[in-house]
Amino acid sequence: MSTLKRRVPPDAATGVAGPAAAGEWGSSLPSLAEFLVATTWEDGSPRIPGTLTLFTDADVWKICLADKAQSLVAFVSGLSPLQAFQAAEDGLLRDTLDWRPSSPRRGNKKG
Repeated sequence: MSTLKRRVPPDAATGVAGPAAAGEWGSSLPSLAEFLVATTWEDGSPRIPGTLTLFTDADVWKICLADKAQSLVAFVSGLSPLQAFQAAEDGLLRDTLDWRPSSPRRGNKKG
C-alpha cells in the first residue's frame, strides 16, 4: 500500500484558497489574527494579508510584521515567544508600532 497521495487544491473550482482561519488566536490575539488573515479593508476593498516572521537573536525572541499592502515592516521582541506575540498584539491594538518602509529585495551582486 502506497503512502503517496495526490494533493487536491483547497478550492479546485477556482484554484484560489480562501483566507486562513484565525483559530484560537481570534480570541487570544485578535488584532494579530486580523492583521494576518483579513483579506478586505473596512470599506470592503481587497487587502493583502500581513505576514509574521518569528526568530531569535541571542536570548531575545523577535517578530517581524510585514504589511505587504503598504510595503511596511515593524519589529517587536520579548524574552519568550508568548511575550513577543503579546507585544505584537499590543502594538497593533494601540497603533504604537514603529512602521518603516520595507527594503526592496536585493539580488546577489556578483562583480
